[in-house]
Amino acid sequence: MKYTGRIVGVFFPILFNVIYIFVRDGSVSFGYERLLSIFLNVVVGYFFGLAYDKYRYSKNVSLKQFEYALRSTTDGVAIFNRNGELVYCNDAYLHNLGYKYEEVIKKSWSIGYQVDDIAVVEGKVLESLRRVGNWKGELFGVRKDKTTFPQEVTISTIKETGGFVTVARDITEKKNTERYIKQLANHNELTNLPNRRMLIKNVKKCMEAEQHFAILFMDLDRFKMTNDTLGHATGDELLLQVAKRLLSFKSDFISVFHFGGDEFLLLVQDCSKEFVKVFANEVIDAINEKYVIVGNEIVITASIGISIYPENSDNPEELINIADTAMYYAKLKGKNNYQLYTVELKEKLERKMHMETELRNAILHNELSLHYQPKFNLCANEMIGMEALLRWENEKFGKIPPTEFIPLAEETGLIHSIGDWVILQALEQMWEWKRKGYRSMKVSVNLSLVQLRELDFGKKLAKAIEAYDVDPKLFELEITESVMENVEEILPTLEEIKSIGVGISIDDFGTGFSSLSYLKSLPVDTIKIDRSFILDLIHNKDDEAIVKSILDIGNNLNLSVVAEGIETEEHLHILNELECPIGQGYYFSKPLSAIELEEKFLK
Repeated sequence: MKYTGRIVGVFFPILFNVIYIFVRDGSVSFGYERLLSIFLNVVVGYFFGLAYDKYRYSKNVSLKQFEYALRSTTDGVAIFNRNGELVYCNDAYLHNLGYKYEEVIKKSWSIGYQVDDIAVVEGKVLESLRRVGNWKGELFGVRKDKTTFPQEVTISTIKETGGFVTVARDITEKKNTERYIKQLANHNELTNLPNRRMLIKNVKKCMEAEQHFAILFMDLDRFKMTNDTLGHATGDELLLQVAKRLLSFKSDFISVFHFGGDEFLLLVQDCSKEFVKVFANEVIDAINEKYVIVGNEIVITASIGISIYPENSDNPEELINIADTAMYYAKLKGKNNYQLYTVELKEKLERKMHMETELRNAILHNELSLHYQPKFNLCANEMIGMEALLRWENEKFGKIPPTEFIPLAEETGLIHSIGDWVILQALEQMWEWKRKGYRSMKVSVNLSLVQLRELDFGKKLAKAIEAYDVDPKLFELEITESVMENVEEILPTLEEIKSIGVGISIDDFGTGFSSLSYLKSLPVDTIKIDRSFILDLIHNKDDEAIVKSILDIGNNLNLSVVAEGIETEEHLHILNELECPIGQGYYFSKPLSAIELEEKFLK
């Protein structure tokens, strides 16, 4: 009761005084002095009782607050006696184990742990309790339904009783988070395949075991176009299907990894070089089979680069980079193939890389120049025009043939600035010859398909011709026959060029995508017979028939025809018999600098 102390404090002084009076006097009688004594005793007793009630109440409040705190915490708290029997536990402890209070009270501490952990507790945990009085670590709790869960446990000895108190926290969510983070750190999030970190670990294990192995670095060809055209969801599904196909090759000695995007790697252990070659082709064939995604049929190819240990390197990172380099070369070789890394390949790629750097500065360092090869009227043996040919002479590489640096310029996008420079240089030279009073002749400039894809190419060309005051009829652009494969794409630009008055010539005719229907629809003025048909014209009747057919096509379509590669008088004689109107080649002149051309033909 809340007032127990005060009631007792008041009651006992009264009772004591009544008994005292009765014993002494034999009857109960109260005088003034006795009443005052009783009153003072009651007051003193009341205040002593009040003090006691306050003390007892404060103790009860503290105990209640302590109990409330234990009930509120999410950590399981349990107190065991010196015999290991449960004497108290909070609600969280019961909730974690799935028991009711009466099911665990007076039961052994081992009821909540699996066999392996019981042995741990009886061993190092009890030893730690005896030695330092506490232990903290991770154990697996066992619920009533026999399921287990990870928990972080702190056990402390109670010195006064010899028992111990346990605080256990369920860390299932924490462990799941740790596993997820570890999964992200070691696996690709989309495909769940192991990533670069895991590949390096596996490679190091193979090296420690002194195993021969190969790394295949695979990249999907034109994946970005598929991703951009059909959407990222389709792109992701395609990657998942590619991963599935690669996993079909997985075995005890073949592992599959995904670096991200469309880069996949395969680690092949204990293999010969011949096996790796066959295996690479099998992977390429598997990837090439069509995919069906959301109703879309998709066909995609793959390029693979291969590095071999220990032949190529003994460094894991370098082996991966080497395979990546070989894959890059496979793409340069036309994609949909594999390339083994070799020293020769390394030298080629290093030369290409350094050459790209030099090419970027070629215009700035005045390393580019134009040479001009004359074109002749074969009947009159008279020069009627010329073809401007780009030359590059570099201090480091010397004279570099156009067959090497033009594809590099197209691949890197440098062809735009270089192509603009060629056109402006040719127009400037035409203006210079006009200023000197030389006879006006048509000048042809080679044009890349990459340049034709520029949306504003026609406008730039028109401005340049106007700026140099050149008659557009005297300027001609030569395009290769391969542009016919992209005729719908570049036809508007060709028509714009034609509207300016500039001539259009198809170079290397007869070697590429020959189509009379496209030839009829293109705004073309001239076709040039490829030199390969001219060189063997003397000994090969088939070549003669081809040349005659091309000449007939030109005549029937009202096109001018130019024969390239005339090197001997016999070539000239046969072409005259076939009535070829125009020709060029070393028989007349090799390509000359502007000054050499002036001295030899223009003055």
